[in-house]
Amino acid sequence: MSALRDAHVQELLLKEASTVREKAKLAQMEIDGRTPLYLGFRPQDTRLQVTLDALEMKSGNKWTDASFNKNMQFFHERLPEGNTLPTSIEEAKKVVCPLDLPHVKYHACINDCAIYRGEYEDRTTCTVCGQGRYKSRGKKVPRKVVWYFPITPRLQRYFVDPKEAKLMQWHAEREKPEEDPEKGRILTHPSDASQWQELDAVENFGDDARNVRLGMSTDGLNPFGNQSST
Repeated sequence: MSALRDAHVQELLLKEASTVREKAKLAQMEIDGRTPLYLGFRPQDTRLQVTLDALEMKSGNKWTDASFNKNMQFFHERLPEGNTLPTSIEEAKKVVCPLDLPHVKYHACINDCAIYRGEYEDRTTCTVCGQGRYKSRGKKVPRKVVWYFPITPRLQRYFVDPKEAKLMQWHAEREKPEEDPEKGRILTHPSDASQWQELDAVENFGDDARNVRLGMSTDGLNPFGNQSST
């Protein structure tokens, strides 16, 4: 909750809240961040915090929406009267909705040939396979929709949280092991590999510890096309 009150977090959320309705939702989230679950409860257990914790448990334990609803209803009925615990997944999502990350929906070919955007935005059939864009001619209901999640807002969310920001820079700030006299340099992290270091050398990319190397994980160091990856 302290991160929610941070000036940088507030600025980011307000930037993403482009309409009056979204700004009203953000204001309500701030209220929920101060509202206790019930009178006499621990101060840190606000309506927003408990809702976030409940949704995290749902995700971590793969609860269905139906099981989540039953759990929330069960505890709501047993908590003191007037408690603010949400009783359904719909209500819980409304509490945390300002924290949702932006996404864009695009119509796509039923056979995954193309996405209807750019020069194909107004087309009603696929230029590759000829399949129709919509389910029927009368209503413009797309046969397939893909969701695009922009990476920039997600990285911004990581860096506004001091704890997450520290983890995001761990590859540069960590204490590296000394070189072994017999074996030489030991690979203990992808940043020790030649591929990572070669990428860092490109236009001084490695000078800023906050620069993120997407896709360079322990199961596939492949920043360049001429190298294989699994």
